[in-house]
Amino acid sequence: MTIPELQKQLDQLYATNQLDQAYAFLLEQINTAMEYQDDLAILFLLNEMIGYFRVTSQFQLGNQIATQILNILAMSGREQTIDGATSYINIATFYRVQGRYQEALDLYQKTEKIYQQYLLPNDELYSAFYNNLSLLYQEMGDIHQAITMQKKPYPLLNN
Repeated sequence: MTIPELQKQLDQLYATNQLDQAYAFLLEQINTAMEYQDDLAILFLLNEMIGYFRVTSQFQLGNQIATQILNILAMSGREQTIDGATSYINIATFYRVQGRYQEALDLYQKTEKIYQQYLLPNDELYSAFYNNLSLLYQEMGDIHQAITMQKKPYPLLNN
């Protein structure tokens, strides 16, 4: 199954609130991806698992997956890639929900550096990124920085 097919199947399960089936599907697909040694699929699925554990408040399991993802990125040399940035955002968002603000901020800052290296300034990925970063600053009580991050993808608003 390709990553877009995996995403479509997961989206259907989540849209119909079939969380148990989504979890079973994730486990099954992780096993399949491991059999085929499909590193990108494994990384995608583990990132999806982080989201599942965030939504279901299973922080201990999610923290274990986050550690696995970071290890995979380091071992595969994907730390400074868009795949790495995607993983950092997912883990940072997971950490933010747990109140692990400094760890989340560190990962968001890594993501921003990667984006600045690989993306054009108007890339749509920036909007979601700065929205997530804004939420972190809001939860940290830094409303000024939260507003600044909300405006960042829209230069005309910064004047």
